[in-house]
Amino acid sequence: MASARFLLVASLFLAGVMPAGATGGISCSAPDDAAIVEITIGHVPGLAIVGARIDIGDRSWAMNLPGGQAIAVGQAFASDGHYWIDFVDEAVIETVAELRLHRVDEGLDTGFGGTMRMPGIGAWTLLCFEG
Repeated sequence: MASARFLLVASLFLAGVMPAGATGGISCSAPDDAAIVEITIGHVPGLAIVGARIDIGDRSWAMNLPGGQAIAVGQAFASDGHYWIDFVDEAVIETVAELRLHRVDEGLDTGFGGTMRMPGIGAWTLLCFEG
């Protein structure tokens, strides 16, 4: 039943009928665009990842999006500008990607970036922004 509700929320989001302000996003990329990460976050207490896509060259992993290999959130937390997000395969057996992001603000200036490690594939430094 919970998965049916989740699919309904995801389909409403993809259809663009969620209320304004209900979600936000984080976009990250390696300086050479060798790795690109797009994350959709629900605005609820805690860190609710409601969508994600990782592109490495011609390979893709996706959550709630068509195409690519299916991923799910293994764990996700945010604290004091730090974001720890681990994605696992759909069967929740293996870790697919580990994101470690950090955001700092000073006045109107923001620095946001971190690293992503994909076991057996590679590791990247990422520059990020929220949107």
